[in-house]
Amino acid sequence: MSAMHSAPAQFLARHRVAVGRIAVAAVAIWFPFASTALWLNIAVLTLFAIVGAQSLNMLTGLVGQISLGNAAFLAIGSFGAVFVGESWGLSFIPCVLAGVLLSVAIGALLATFALRLRGFYLALGTIALLYAVVYGFGKYQYEEVGAGSFILDAASIGGFDLDTDTAWYYFLLIGVLPLCWGFANLLRTRFGRAAAMIRSREAEAVVFGISPRRMKFSAFCWSSGLIGLQGALFAYYLGSTSSNVFTVDLAIQYVAMVVIGGLGYTWGAVFGAAFVIGLPFALEGVGGSADAINTFVYGFAIVFFLLIEPDGIVGVLRRLARFAPRRATSIVVMENAAEELRPGVGR
Repeated sequence: MSAMHSAPAQFLARHRVAVGRIAVAAVAIWFPFASTALWLNIAVLTLFAIVGAQSLNMLTGLVGQISLGNAAFLAIGSFGAVFVGESWGLSFIPCVLAGVLLSVAIGALLATFALRLRGFYLALGTIALLYAVVYGFGKYQYEEVGAGSFILDAASIGGFDLDTDTAWYYFLLIGVLPLCWGFANLLRTRFGRAAAMIRSREAEAVVFGISPRRMKFSAFCWSSGLIGLQGALFAYYLGSTSSNVFTVDLAIQYVAMVVIGGLGYTWGAVFGAAFVIGLPFALEGVGGSADAINTFVYGFAIVFFLLIEPDGIVGVLRRLARFAPRRATSIVVMENAAEELRPGVGR
């Protein structure tokens, strides 16, 4: 009898990666059928945020480059799609690709200069980019539509309209799941190991023949493209875009996502995005200014995790899992799913 009971645990131990992936995918696919309209909307917004958080995770968590330029590349992707659509009348997919390519091009240009900066100075440089981008697109917007916002056509792929939260949820899920699994696998590759060494011991990495400049340049380009993709898609999801929504506060929210979730962890971007996106909904009905309360909670959470638990929510869950009953099948599945997306940079 004991052998029969141990068989499932042994199977899970041998195939923990596959079981974790299947469990995550199954829950994600099933979610819209069991959720309310509000929770589905939150899930869609979270999926959008995961793309941006994962892009910052790649740049900051992978190679240690501190950037506050996320809002700038959201604007570049958004306005890139708008410009192509307005100028050439192209459809959804070409416009989104144009926003991505423009983001990669500007990200490569930024990287050329940013690689000479480190730490605080790099963060200031990316903030300067945000102000420059918002100013430029603000002038373009004022000349084209005045004080109003750009209105985009409805997103459509092969005659299928993305006009509901359910449609957007599955459309985003198709991209987010491979993105997260790809990032987890990237950490195990030669590129991921080289990036880990650059982040923690850059001088020693040069001795081993690793080029920090080339690695950082690649990370900048990939990160810029991903956040630009989110910006273009989100503009189509909202049906409009405006330069005044891309603020420093928005950039700080993405930093909060990766710090609170767990910097350098694939699951960290997921948990951090869910926390930051869900917080305003959770605080509805609380007295006082919602924005002020959100800012306070973000700040408190960042300080708490930086000082108490540097691995963020992922670190907290890993500690809790150590105290959980080891024989409980549900706990084993949860641990195996966490193990699949657990690898951190330099850990």
